[in-house]
Amino acid sequence: MRRIATFFSTASLALCVLLCVLWLRSLWISEALEWASERQGVSRTWTKRARWLSSVNGGLACGTCTWDVRVWTGDEWLPTAAPGLNYIRPPSALSSLPTAAPAGRSVLNSLGFRLGERSQTGPATTTYKKIIIRRDFAVPYWFLTTVTAVAPAWWLVMRHRRRRDTRLRRGQCVRCGYDLRGTPDGCPECGAPASLPVAQ
Repeated sequence: MRRIATFFSTASLALCVLLCVLWLRSLWISEALEWASERQGVSRTWTKRARWLSSVNGGLACGTCTWDVRVWTGDEWLPTAAPGLNYIRPPSALSSLPTAAPAGRSVLNSLGFRLGERSQTGPATTTYKKIIIRRDFAVPYWFLTTVTAVAPAWWLVMRHRRRRDTRLRRGQCVRCGYDLRGTPDGCPECGAPASLPVAQ
């Protein structure tokens, strides 16, 4: 059980460090991974979907966007992202995050969280009719780093307690580990009182 806790805490610490690096990077460099797919239906109907994961302005966002286009005549413009996985820097308007929450938004928005769904129907012209549906979710890096730092902090506290209890049980100084069986009044090595555990 202790090995599992150690492994989990180590992995959580590594993830926390990675998130801190991405957090600092997002303040200077905006980037995104976008996966686009395109499908042509019957009666000159096109459907294009894009999924993205972006790191912008201190936040990590993911989302999807769908374009349903019915073309009456001619050719219709579709988003320029090539089908497949694309690394984009800076991100397109599709996957970018706003620099600030709009006025009148909730406290969570002002802290960097976002969850939304928007749909837009373009005007039906003699050429085409377009429907756009976008869903996105954003989490600030400060929240992710705080969550991943809990396990390493808990592991350090429990490790300190186990070492202190072990030294007290063996009659050792809790500060330096010196054997106090011959000097029960205090530690001659570091001067810590034997009856009072001294935190490191």
